[in-house]
Amino acid sequence: MKIGDGGRIPTPDQSGETAGKAATDGLLKAPPARVPVARGLLEGLRPPGAAGAGKRAGVEAVVAAASEAAALHRARSVSAEPSSSPQRVKQMLQHAVRPGGASRVLVVGYAPFGASSAPSVDPLMEAVSRSLSEGHLAAGSVVVMHVPDRLLQPPHAAGFERLLRALDQHKVHVVAARVDKAVYGDFGTDDAAGADAPRRVGSVLDCALPDAASLRTSLPMLSSRKLFRTMRSELTDDAMANKVFLLADPQSMALRDALECKAKRQLPVGDGGGDADGRLKSLFQP
Repeated sequence: MKIGDGGRIPTPDQSGETAGKAATDGLLKAPPARVPVARGLLEGLRPPGAAGAGKRAGVEAVVAAASEAAALHRARSVSAEPSSSPQRVKQMLQHAVRPGGASRVLVVGYAPFGASSAPSVDPLMEAVSRSLSEGHLAAGSVVVMHVPDRLLQPPHAAGFERLLRALDQHKVHVVAARVDKAVYGDFGTDDAAGADAPRRVGSVLDCALPDAASLRTSLPMLSSRKLFRTMRSELTDDAMANKVFLLADPQSMALRDALECKAKRQLPVGDGGGDADGRLKSLFQP
């Protein structure tokens, strides 16, 4: 009877040394789920009496090998667990701006207050959808959604969820945070208080990784200034200038903060400038 791909259960006529060596390699290759079964089979092979001491040593060696294989599998499983959210965000951003790649980073910056003139249509979400359908967001790209509370509530929440699903289907990553409501961002105070107040963070790496199922969970709050400054600290100036793009509400502080951090590829959306399709294409042209 084989255990794993190469080892065999030692027969009673093998010496202890030979038995241990014959089974060790095969058990180390065996799936861990089979280890308890192997242990049970091996326990039944223990020969009685002092005359079987050498054979018992072989059995013990095989049992020890089984334990070692299980421990090795557990160690590999732990090392393969997903990294923390900040590390994942960092890896996604750096991968999206790698030289020669088709992917990019698109920041979507909202003003903290105000509402769309047409409640059922959000101009920025519509611009992101067009960017996706027109091929401007290749697989591996990252969309940084810097959103106000109103986008997480009806009627906009349903549209936001649809957008998340569409981006996910095209293998475009999304990270998200709430827009800081304070007028001066880093220096003001938020009008939210108590246990329901959003958690404030200080880096783009602290943004959440939302999906349609978890959108209702609280997103952290991040100022536009810190978003772009910490992004610049993780990326090169060349990447900021050529691989980071901004779609923003005309009243968003993101327009100013992006320029200060070398992100010059930006487009105000919903400013009544006309020819939205043409301006969107121009934004992504090399």
